[in-house]
Amino acid sequence: MVEIWSYHTLFWLAIGMLGIAMICLLFIKDI
Repeated sequence: MVEIWSYHTLFWLAIGMLGIAMICLLFIKDI
């Protein structure tokens, strides 16, 4: 169970990083 939770956290962290990167790119393009 611990390994599954660790993988889930890594998965969501990766999605969060991608989302932040996409938002940053959109803001840079607007500027």
